[in-house]
Amino acid sequence: MPAAFVLGLVLRIAILPVAVSAVDDSWRAWSYHAATEGPAHMYGPKGHTVQLGDIDAPVVYPPLALDELAIVGRVYLALSDGRFPDDVRLTMTIKGAIVLLDVLLTTLIFLIVRDAAGSRIVSLAAVAYWLNPAVLMITALGYIDVFLAIPAVGAVVAASYGRPWLSGALFAAAVMTKPQGV
Repeated sequence: MPAAFVLGLVLRIAILPVAVSAVDDSWRAWSYHAATEGPAHMYGPKGHTVQLGDIDAPVVYPPLALDELAIVGRVYLALSDGRFPDDVRLTMTIKGAIVLLDVLLTTLIFLIVRDAAGSRIVSLAAVAYWLNPAVLMITALGYIDVFLAIPAVGAVVAASYGRPWLSGALFAAAVMTKPQGV
């Protein structure tokens, strides 16, 4: 099983520099504006957009996604000495955040399954997520679905442990990250 985790990590590291502008242009512009102006200043009248170089991206995601991208943007600013060049390093920073959250979700799955089903299938469950072709494709393309997956999974777990208030808060976080959280 360790080889499967290494393979998944190698695949994820290999795709870090690959930009998919049809997907990540929004994340690039949103992370810049969220980091420099604050997420609250990004919404505007219908059709409001933010720019980063040649990118003109409408702001159409819920507020928590912009808060999360602000963190990514601030990390990128720190790594770039206060500048925000739209280059491969920005792609790697955004996808690096996705990969880190993939690691977190894989760890969460591991811990949940270990507690619920025991050690016999725990590695299989974690590898099933880690090497899932759909997850790898979403990560390769640069979609931030894992940003909503973590609180969504947490909501289900909290509900199954009889914690409705925590489940509701985590569900709300998933929905405020991406509408697909519903």
